[in-house]
Amino acid sequence: MAAHQLTLSVPGTPAAVTTARHQAVDGIRGWKTELDDSVVRTAALVISELVTNAIQHTRAGEVLLSARLSDAVLRIEVRDSNPVLPQPGIPDEYSENGRGLVLVAALTDRHGAEPTPTGKQCWAEIALASPSGAAHSEPPAAITVGDSFGKTGRPPQSYRCECWTEDLTEGAEPKLRASFDARSAPQADRWVTATLRAISPALDPGASQDVWDWLHDSRIETRRALLRTEPCTASVTRANTRITWTIRPSLPCAPRHSEDEGLR
Repeated sequence: MAAHQLTLSVPGTPAAVTTARHQAVDGIRGWKTELDDSVVRTAALVISELVTNAIQHTRAGEVLLSARLSDAVLRIEVRDSNPVLPQPGIPDEYSENGRGLVLVAALTDRHGAEPTPTGKQCWAEIALASPSGAAHSEPPAAITVGDSFGKTGRPPQSYRCECWTEDLTEGAEPKLRASFDARSAPQADRWVTATLRAISPALDPGASQDVWDWLHDSRIETRRALLRTEPCTASVTRANTRITWTIRPSLPCAPRHSEDEGLR
């Protein structure tokens, strides 16, 4: 696959996020590489989250956004002048910080952050399943005019993924921290796996070991349950807080008609 690249200078204002996303998506579509729509939608979400994060943590100066498609990998990079690297963790009840990075971890194959001579660079990579541009994530089932259930004759299965926290000292009701509608069992599995990996460095040694025990031993049972369309959970306790991920088969995802649905 031939390499394609674009670079955009983004003003450091919240209003610039939408413009930057539109420009980047238009540029990616303009490469004429027949990228699957699910890849482009994922890229749009990742661009929104990374640019928003950069603008929130940069007091002045522009943000530099770039996207590059090479060797069946779409890489998105965002540079800013703030040298402080994002830290993994669970966002608190009232903060928006950290939620976007968990979403990036769930949607992409690789992601990270590194210092630069003028600040830092946050990046994410979306791997394509084949050089023709098929997405690494399963796209929605095909929908045809006159047949709302597509070619299969039944609605496509979807999975409701949620992350809850519970304060074990107060006995209060669990609080919903994040949610995601997955369009396949593997995508739901990846969401839980990515978020667990993302927060593992922020946990105490015992909780971190619980995470890796689940990843290496219990994940296979979760996959089997999802393939049987059964609900499943994964939990880890950090100090006095229990964090629980739930996955439940749910009603079909409606087909999206706009790339802006669900974006800021």
